[in-house]
Amino acid sequence: MVKYLKQSIMTKYILNLVLFLLLQTAVLGQTAITNQGSKIKISAGSYVVIQGDLINKAGSTSDIDNLGTIKINGALIDSATTGEMFATTSGKIVFSGTNIQSVKGKKRTHFYDVEIDNPSGVILDTAVFIHNTLGLTNGIIYSSAGNEVNMLDGSSYTGGSNNSYVDGPMIKTGNTDFVFPVGDKNRIQQIAILDLSSSETFTAEYVRGIPPQNTNISGNLTRVSSVEYWHLTPSSGTPQINMALYWNNGDSSGITNPQTLLIAHQKSNGQWEDIPYISGSGAAAAGSIKGGPVSTYSLYSLGTTSNIDNPLPIELLSFDAQAKDNYTVDLSWITASEQNNDFFTVERSQFGKQWEEVGIVKGAGNSNQILRYALTDTKPYMGISYYRLKQTDYDGSFSFSEIRSVNFKSQTPDITLYPNPTTDFVFIKNISHKMQYTLSNMMGEIVSKGYFEADTKLYLEQLPSGVYNLRLTDANNANSNTTIFKIIKN
Repeated sequence: MVKYLKQSIMTKYILNLVLFLLLQTAVLGQTAITNQGSKIKISAGSYVVIQGDLINKAGSTSDIDNLGTIKINGALIDSATTGEMFATTSGKIVFSGTNIQSVKGKKRTHFYDVEIDNPSGVILDTAVFIHNTLGLTNGIIYSSAGNEVNMLDGSSYTGGSNNSYVDGPMIKTGNTDFVFPVGDKNRIQQIAILDLSSSETFTAEYVRGIPPQNTNISGNLTRVSSVEYWHLTPSSGTPQINMALYWNNGDSSGITNPQTLLIAHQKSNGQWEDIPYISGSGAAAAGSIKGGPVSTYSLYSLGTTSNIDNPLPIELLSFDAQAKDNYTVDLSWITASEQNNDFFTVERSQFGKQWEEVGIVKGAGNSNQILRYALTDTKPYMGISYYRLKQTDYDGSFSFSEIRSVNFKSQTPDITLYPNPTTDFVFIKNISHKMQYTLSNMMGEIVSKGYFEADTKLYLEQLPSGVYNLRLTDANNANSNTTIFKIIKN
């Protein structure tokens, strides 16, 4: 039996009574379902699908007593300031939308079982707490500081892959071994806490990027990875544990011989040291390494005792962007080593948000020597241009460099125009390179156009009296800003 609660005009269905869903399946077809202040009970075996948002404004304990399964295709919003939105002794919530979903609230949100089954993922705008099971079926959980995934004592997870992991900080409480399903940039790279002697709370996060000061090494290390690292910190104290790092694509991690791998740890002075080796498992393609004991915490990465066996892919020594007098930008970078490096892409942005390709430079594939690369951008933005270097491996995985910027605005004085108002001509000053101009009347009709290559005089005596717009753009750069002058012709 199926019960449909449909909405034709209203965008929200306000529940102001105790609603018992005793049916095997109930489909709620609203844009949004709002609990205005009553208790909702989903009985065991019931299956509820909410096509839009689920909003809770009630404030009592377990406002939604879910003993069954609720599938949500929109946002989950807990606007109550007291109580818990869901019962935490049973019931399952499934995020099953197709567009990116979110969890929001004025306080933390608790789940018994929760499953991520949305290829676009789920963004956390509040901290969530898992009491039993987190299902990582399809889609990434995007967390951040203060909006973490918290796995409580006794909780666990299922699944986890390059398509489904936690991107951001994840917290685990308990005294048992736990492998954090963390990842970044379309890859899962786990970190594990092992052999705990008491209940502890740890926060872990994986970053696909260059570890800070990764060339400052000591002990048995000859190299530290230049493409990835992990954060691991306890909530308090200095508990002693063992740990493990995982790799799931040896090519992108630069691993060819796991026997010479070590766990690298960054000390408080910035230098990297090796953690005592305990054991390893797997192969070059995928595996893990266990080390310990550890009792001081910060950043961890993969290290090696053999640069040849484990190049730990591209090691970028520098990436620079230099503005030139001819309004071009020279981009250069240096690598100390490369592993399975297919090509580099230089990208440009005007505001640091949307990026476009400037050019592609072929990589060396595999190299253990210093290599220098260069590319010239002939069409930078007037003002500030931002640049970053994207490095792509043969398997399609990629990473980004730090961002560089250049600014042309300060290199030339502002263009000026006078006299204005005028009767027959205007002087245009501070033209430092070829500019295209259009002169139009207030009807938008172009009455004159052409190019300036130096300071010049623009004659207007043949034009009737009125107001005209003079537009100036860089003739050699379609990305340049446009300068507009309003000219009054008497």
